[in-house]
Amino acid sequence: MPTTEKPAPRRNSTKSDKKEGSALPSKSKGSVMQSADQALQQLTQTQALVASMPNNPNKAGEHGFKNAQTPQRGATSKPESRLVTGST
Repeated sequence: MPTTEKPAPRRNSTKSDKKEGSALPSKSKGSVMQSADQALQQLTQTQALVASMPNNPNKAGEHGFKNAQTPQRGATSKPESRLVTGST
C-alpha cells in the first residue's frame, strides 16, 4: 500500500518575519488636527442640513397609483459644502 506524506502544518507568522515599519503613512500632529477639524465641520454642516428639512413636505404625494404615474418634484435643501454630500 503506498504511503502518502502529510503536508507540513502552516506556521503562524511572527514579528520577526514581518518587515520593519508600516505600509501606512505616519500622521503628523498637523494632519491629525486637520482631520479633526474637517470631521467637526462635516458634523456641524450635516446637522444644519438635516435641520433645514425637519419633515418631508411631499410625503402625501408619494402614495397612490396616480401619484406614481406622475410624481411631483421632490423638496431639496442645499448643503453648505461638499463635505456633507456622498456618492453611491
